[in-house]
Amino acid sequence: MNVKKWTSSLLLAGVCTMGATVSLAQAGGAPAQRMQQLAQQLELTDAQQKEVNKLIQNYADRIKKLQQSTLTLRNDMAAIDLATLSLDDISKMSNRAGKVAAGSTGAVLRTQYEFYKLLTPEQKTRYEKLREEKRGQLKGL
Repeated sequence: MNVKKWTSSLLLAGVCTMGATVSLAQAGGAPAQRMQQLAQQLELTDAQQKEVNKLIQNYADRIKKLQQSTLTLRNDMAAIDLATLSLDDISKMSNRAGKVAAGSTGAVLRTQYEFYKLLTPEQKTRYEKLREEKRGQLKGL
């Protein structure tokens, strides 16, 4: 396999993997479910719960846009003429893929940030304890 074909295949594999990750979050997905669980564990007030629902909807809207960007990127990559593919083309496509990945990271972190701001000091303490427990579980894997 020549370098151009290999690089294109690698880039396509990366975007497909990224797309699979993004599609797990469809309509809020796992992060939204996790936020709902946290809302229950932290005993959020009705007003806080309404704000959480807004956060989840905003997150779902951002992810939906990212899914469309991922699909467009995949289609563009599938249409690449490998005979004329250049390193500049690869760089541009890689930058586009990076922006989609950065958008996903930004959507998750922004939602977490906004969620944390909603909490009372007592809820923040409980939340930090839950996060520490989760980190401990992940270390054991």
